[in-house]
Amino acid sequence: MGKRAAKASAVPFPAICRAAGLPLPQPEVMLTSLRRFRWDWAWPEHRLVLEVNGGIYRRGGHSTGTGILRDQTKLNCATLLGWRTIQVTPATLTHPRTLEMLRFLLVGHTPLGLPALVAGLPPQLTGSPRKPVTRSAARTSRSGGCP
Repeated sequence: MGKRAAKASAVPFPAICRAAGLPLPQPEVMLTSLRRFRWDWAWPEHRLVLEVNGGIYRRGGHSTGTGILRDQTKLNCATLLGWRTIQVTPATLTHPRTLEMLRFLLVGHTPLGLPALVAGLPPQLTGSPRKPVTRSAARTSRSGGCP
């Protein structure tokens, strides 16, 4: 198992999927041999991939200019190949709304209904922009949520 696969498997995500009645995902899947992109979790029979983007509020691989461009290229490649994508953070990977999004995409329905699912997503799952935070406020704030 590669370094990323071992890191991803430290989170019991497949067990959580099983308990939620979802199909089991495969870890570290490459969609094509044309690019070396690996997706954290995939359901190949449903053409669905899930990427866990960590370090987004600090100078990590997903928050630099180069990282953002790489992530955009990765997403565009998946879309061009006919795959659906979901992006989450480590904190939202096992969130009930993430599991409901997956249920909707994998099974075709959710007990919440699609409008309630979309309307009820917390900002961390919808990609809503955060209010700008000054450096001093960022050092004192530990909430991690939207101000």
